Amino acid sequence: MKRKALDKLIKLLDLEQLEDNLFRGQSENIGGPRVFGGQVLGQALTAAAKTVDKKRSVHSFMLIF
Repeated sequence: MKRKALDKLIKLLDLEQLEDNLFRGQSENIGGPRVFGGQVLGQALTAAAKTVDKKRSVHSFMLIF
């Protein structure tokens, strides 16, 4: 992955914590009132990881659109 693309991904996954279990993320403009599903998945996993002990890891994740 090129550095510019990696930096963009890291920025999208850098969520602002508003309160316990409540986060806000940014969205990349993909040309309409939509969000790329992979971005939703990544941000959801990032938020979830911030709410549990660091030793816990994801075993399975399913997303249906």
